[in-house]
Amino acid sequence: MAIANPYNYSKPSNFHKVKVNPRVQPAKKRDDSESKSDPYLEQKVMSASPQQLTLMLYEGAIRFLKLSRIHMESGKVEESNLNLTKAQRIINELNITLDAQYDVSKNLSSLYEFMLRRISEAMVQRSTEHIDEVIELIDDLRGTWKDATKSMPGAQG
Repeated sequence: MAIANPYNYSKPSNFHKVKVNPRVQPAKKRDDSESKSDPYLEQKVMSASPQQLTLMLYEGAIRFLKLSRIHMESGKVEESNLNLTKAQRIINELNITLDAQYDVSKNLSSLYEFMLRRISEAMVQRSTEHIDEVIELIDDLRGTWKDATKSMPGAQG
């Protein structure tokens, strides 16, 4: 039995193209490592199926949450918050790409909103417990997604 994919990989309905004012200079990035291109990763992303992209997002969120936890434990609040923000962006992306025609999407959206609140609380309270809670939830979703994609049409591993 094939499982339907609850994610819609087209642009979300609330997506608006931002007009750029040529007189305004873009803000400089705080982290130069973000601006460096990894050709291997770029090729992996470009050749991935939608199901694999979702799995990669889950794995990226887990990676950034774990890095944040390490930085928080060592007192590097700025680095911790930077990685928490990256995890928030990924979770937000997962949330806005949900296809509302599936019942499971409503449940996933509620779970993503909960995770985003817990990450915000982790930033404010400097709580590794909140980070651990979100890691556990995302890791469970990642494992479930990995198992589910095996029975999806067009899934590649």
